[in-house]
Amino acid sequence: MLKIYQNSTVIQTYNETQDKISHLDEIGILYLQVPYESGIIEKIKADYDVPYTDIITVNEETINYDILRDRFNREHIHSDYEMRYFTEGTAKFFIHVDDFVFELTVEPSDLISVPANVKHWFDAGDNPSFTAIRFFNDTAGWVAQYVNE
Repeated sequence: MLKIYQNSTVIQTYNETQDKISHLDEIGILYLQVPYESGIIEKIKADYDVPYTDIITVNEETINYDILRDRFNREHIHSDYEMRYFTEGTAKFFIHVDDFVFELTVEPSDLISVPANVKHWFDAGDNPSFTAIRFFNDTAGWVAQYVNE
């Protein structure tokens, strides 16, 4: 689901994949549903020229989840793009562009890439349960620069 907010009020809601793809594309966000199959991670790396990956799994057993959640759930930017491919569970990406906030619920087979310097935050909720492959060029680009600090 994609919800678009203006001044804290939902002004649009989309459930269809093509609607989500087109509305996110308008603000420079890559969003695709890519069914998992053997070799898909290497294909994504090759298609988007991304040399490095790691895997993040967050669930009720994650040590210090409250600290991790606080880091992810504050508006920030990165000096490099942020690309994720979700393999399990759900979570929410929030993208802040001008007077609008785009809330995207991500789930298995979702690929999202937020460009460098785009304000965003991420929340897995009170009962987290997700696994994602993270793609990156350089770990230095992953350092969050918090917007209001």
